[in-house]
Order: sequence, then structure tokens, then C-alpha cells
Amino acid sequence: MKIRSKALHAYLAERQLLNAPVDMVMAAKRAYRKQYKKRWKKARPRKELRIMLTLKQFTDIKHRAREHNIPHTTYARAVILNDSSIASRFILADDLLPLLQVISIATIASVRQSLTYTELSVLLRRAENLLLTRIKNEY
Repeated sequence: MKIRSKALHAYLAERQLLNAPVDMVMAAKRAYRKQYKKRWKKARPRKELRIMLTLKQFTDIKHRAREHNIPHTTYARAVILNDSSIASRFILADDLLPLLQVISIATIASVRQSLTYTELSVLLRRAENLLLTRIKNEY
């Protein structure tokens, strides 16, 4: 029987199974492989986090990730970890959009002078409240 792996060859030699019948060698190879996988899993530094999502939630995550041209797992990891370099780009569009809309309306109206001072101050107060709510939720 041909053995390509040096580690497996050493394992079989240690157990004096190099010249043993084929069925004994195959059993030893299965035991070695099982032991090898167990050691590999223990040495692996990564851990898993499994969460349950509804189909709609999963579809939303995939859709948002597609908008940013990244895999949905990368998007979810960035949002969960609140990775400022990645997640802020994603959250900005969804979370601050109402604030940007109010500021835009106020700016356009002030340039065109189509709103009274009172109406303009109401819009700016609404923008301020949206921003304060965002800050309070973040910290």
C-alpha cells in the first residue's frame, strides 16, 4: 500500500502497521484521519456564531450587501461588529437618509426663499432632533 503522507507513514510506523494486512492499515488510517481532524479543529483560531433569521431578514441583508457589492457575510460581520471603516458606509445611507433629506429641503428652500423663517426653523429643528436621536442611540 502506497502512503504519500510523511505524518501518516510515521503514525503507521510508530504502531508497527507498515507491513500489516490492508484492513488493519485502513482502520489505522481512519483513526489517524479522525485524530488529525480533531487536532485541526482545536488548533483553528476561528469561532462560529450562528444566528436565526427570518427569510425576510435574510433577504434584506443580502439585498443591502448587493447594493454595496460585497458578500452578505462580510456585510453582516461589519454591521454586527460596528466596524467603523466598513459599517459606517452601510449604515449612513439607511440611518441618516431622513436627516439628509430634511437638511436638503431646508437648504433648497432657503436658497429659493420659498419658506418663512418659522417654517425653516421647524425643518432645522427636525433635523437637529433626528441627529440627536442618532447620537443617543449610538452612545
